[in-house]
Amino acid sequence: TSTTTSTPEPTTTTATTTSTSTATTTTKKSYWYPAEPGKAESNCIYDGNYFKWMTYPANKAFYLFDTETDCCLAKNCPDWTPPTTTTTTTTTSTTTTTQPSYWYASDPMQDVSDCIYGSDYAVDHPWMLYNDFNQANNLFESEKECCEKMQCPNYVPTTTTTTTSTTATSSTEDTPEETTSATTTSTTTTTEEPTTTTTTSTTTTKKPTTTTTTTKKPTTTTTSTSTST
Repeated sequence: TSTTTSTPEPTTTTATTTSTSTATTTTKKSYWYPAEPGKAESNCIYDGNYFKWMTYPANKAFYLFDTETDCCLAKNCPDWTPPTTTTTTTTTSTTTTTQPSYWYASDPMQDVSDCIYGSDYAVDHPWMLYNDFNQANNLFESEKECCEKMQCPNYVPTTTTTTTSTTATSSTEDTPEETTSATTTSTTTTTEEPTTTTTTSTTTTKKPTTTTTTTKKPTTTTTSTSTST
């Protein structure tokens, strides 16, 4: 009797692991910094290639700058020319408009006030010019109009009366008489106490001179001649 035994060949499994590495590049911020930081005088350059030690908190303020001017002022750049400072002067033209003069209340916020004359209302009380209504009720052409509105306590109205009278008298008979012409002008000005001023002008025409001429009546002579034969 013959027995045959078969043993299966073992199977081998291989696992492969792939590792991917990603390189990250970091770009440094650019600054102005001295090209030769070890010297007292150095020109400045601008990029991100400065030394790492320059970024340390104790060094950064002395080596890294935001502007070329700041860097060169700190490092005395031998080839640096300071920028020219341009000064711009702005001239503002102001036009002043002079307001016309009016009578207006010296204290317009009160019901009773004296009136004054001028143009200062435009500065002291500009609201008087805001619209037509304000102007009509606060700005006046005469003191009388203003005081009628504001009841000025110290206002005394002035009244002026002028009267002119002319009288002419002429009398004529056979012989002209004198002719008299009289003109009287009376002017009365009333303030607190009326004052009357009277001016009288009289013009007299002298009586004309009369000349009389007498002609003597002619004499008539009659001659009679008689002849006898």
